[in-house]
Formats: sequence, structure tokens, C-alpha cells
Amino acid sequence: FSVAPFVERHVAEGKRVVRDLESSGGACWSRAQGLLRSGCGELTYRNRQLFALILANCHLSQAGLQEHECAAAAGDTWSPDEVDVAACVKEFGQQVNSFQTFTTFFTHASHICDYLSNDWFQQQSMRAINGLYTSV
Repeated sequence: FSVAPFVERHVAEGKRVVRDLESSGGACWSRAQGLLRSGCGELTYRNRQLFALILANCHLSQAGLQEHECAAAAGDTWSPDEVDVAACVKEFGQQVNSFQTFTTFFTHASHICDYLSNDWFQQQSMRAINGLYTSV
């Protein structure tokens, strides 16, 4: 049994989701990506819910659908302690499309974080290699 193919699939799925989000553009995704990068280190159940709420709200907004105020507040600043996650999830649950979107992003939160962490590591590694190369 090898873990590598599983991890590779996990990162590839995260990459696909991130590329889809990036192609849709928008300030919401840029802000969400910054929050994800800072919060992926501690991917608790609660953080997965927060990421899903923020990303679902971005997706709904870009589709011209109604945003949810609670998720917009979570996305303005990374202040997870100030967000009533249960109430926000309940608000999403009142609209089928919103809850399905939330559930999709909740499921993909760990994939997205794995990809972003991998991408960040590769960027840092390239900077270090380039720094060593130019200093010689």
C-alpha cells in the first residue's frame, strides 16, 4: 500500500478546484485565498466550515446569486472566533443551492489546503534555489 498516489490525487483535486476558482477571478477569491493560506496550517472542522462558507459565498456572488451576510463577515477578516458558524451554516441550509455549494467546498477544503501548501512550498523552494544560484 502506497500513500503517494493518494496524496498526489488529493493535491491534484485541490489544484483543479483552485484553478476553477482562479479562472472566475474576482477580489473575493483573492481575499479568500489569502485567508486559506493563513488558516490551512490548522485545518480543524471549524476552519473547514469557515473556508466553505467563505468560498461558497464567493461562488454565489460570482453567479449573481444572493450572498449570505454571515459568510461575508467571515471573509472580511480572518476572525474565526467572531463568527457563529452554526448559525451561518443554518442560514445556508435554508436555501438548497447555498447549502449544496457550502457542502461541496467543505468537502474540498482539505484538498484545497493541500494544494496551496504544496504550491507555497514549491515557490519557497524555487526562491531559495534561485537565491543560492545568484549568490555563487
